[in-house]
Amino acid sequence: MYFRTCVVAPLMLAAVLNAQELPAKQGPDPAKQEIERLKGEKQRLEREIEYARERARNAKSRLANKLRRNRPSFRTIDAGKPQAMLSTMPKPVKRKPATVASPDKMKIGGGPAMVVVNRRGISEQLVNDVSQYLQSYSPQAKPALVAQRVLYDLIKIEGVAGTFVDNKGRSNLSQTLSVLQNGTMTFADAVQKYATVRGANEQGELIIARNSVLGPLFEFMAFSTSVGEISRPFLTPQGYAVLKIIDKKKGQQDGLDKVSCSVVLFKHTEDEEAIQEALYKVTSGQADVLVRDEQVLELLPGLYRPPAKPQNAEQQLMAQIRAYESKLKEIVSAGEGDSDRAQGLRTQMSALMARLKQLNKGQNDVEDDTADSVPQDSDAKSAIKRAPSPSKPIKKKAGGN
Repeated sequence: MYFRTCVVAPLMLAAVLNAQELPAKQGPDPAKQEIERLKGEKQRLEREIEYARERARNAKSRLANKLRRNRPSFRTIDAGKPQAMLSTMPKPVKRKPATVASPDKMKIGGGPAMVVVNRRGISEQLVNDVSQYLQSYSPQAKPALVAQRVLYDLIKIEGVAGTFVDNKGRSNLSQTLSVLQNGTMTFADAVQKYATVRGANEQGELIIARNSVLGPLFEFMAFSTSVGEISRPFLTPQGYAVLKIIDKKKGQQDGLDKVSCSVVLFKHTEDEEAIQEALYKVTSGQADVLVRDEQVLELLPGLYRPPAKPQNAEQQLMAQIRAYESKLKEIVSAGEGDSDRAQGLRTQMSALMARLKQLNKGQNDVEDDTADSVPQDSDAKSAIKRAPSPSKPIKKKAGGN
C-alpha cells in the first residue's frame, strides 16, 4: 500500500502541473494580437486617406465639368401605367460642325494655329511633319487622305486634353521629367509609380510598328527618336507620354519597320470614366472646332465638316457630265480615244446631255429642242465635240450582216 501511494502520488502531481501550464503555452499572446489589429487598422486608414486625397485632387475638374452649361434633357414618363417607366431610348448625338474663325480666335500660345479644338491649338508645322512621315513609307497614299488621318488623331488628342481644367498629368510630368532624363529614375520605376499605354508590359516596354493603333503622332514620335534617346513629351488621348527608344529593326519593306521602346504615361486623371467620356464627346463630333480658312475646312474628316448642301437634279447631272468628261480627257491623252471605253463614255455623256435638255425644257416650258437649255460653250458639250472619233471603221464579225 505504501509502495502504491509512493508511485501514484508523483504521477498525479505531474499531471496537475501539466494541466496548469498547458493553457499558458497554447493560448495566443494578447500583445501580439493587439499589434496585428493596430497594423490592419493603420493600413485601412492609409487607404482611406489616399482615396480622400484623390477625390480632392479631382474635385476641381469634376466641379468645372458640372458647371458647364449643357442643354437640359428630359425623360418621358408614362403616367397611365401603375409604375412609372423611364424611356430607355438612346439620346441622339448632335454634331458640332467646324467653323472658320477670325485670326484673333486662332491665336493660341502666342502663334497662329491651323485648327483650334476645345481652346487648344494644332499647328500647321506639326500636321505637315506627321503627314510627311506617313508618306515617307506610303508614297502612294493621297495627301488629302493622309491629312485627314493626321487631323483626326490630333483633334482627338487635343480635344480630350482641353476637357480637363486641372490636369494632374501635366504636374506629374513636370516633377518627373528631369529625373527620367538624367537617369535618376528608371522608366520601369516610373511606370510602377504612374502608368503606361495599353499593349505595353509591366515594365512599360512596347513594340511600335507602322500604322500603329496608337495613332500617327505616337508612331511619328517613336520612329523619329534615335536609339538610346528619350523623346520630348507629347500628348496621347489618355495623357502625356515619354518614350525611351531601345532598338529599331529594319524590315524588308519600309512598312515592316519596328521600334522597341519604354513608355511612361502621365494620365490626365485617375478617373478612367472621365477620360472615356471626354474621348466619346470628341470622337462623336461634339467638340468645339475652329479652322483657319476654307481650305483647312476641306481637309477635316467628314465628322467635323459641315453637311454638304443637297444638289438638285440639274446639278447632279452636270456633276456626272464633268466626271465623265475628265475620264474622257485622260483616255484621249493616253492615245486611246478610239477605244471601246472612250466610245462608251461618249455614249453616256450624250445620254446625260439629252436628259439635261429635257429637264431644262420641262422647267422653262421651252418648245424649241435646241441647245438653249445648255450653254453652247459648256465644257461637257465641247468635250464631246473635241473628243476624236474612231479613225478606223469597226470591223464586222465573220458571218455578220
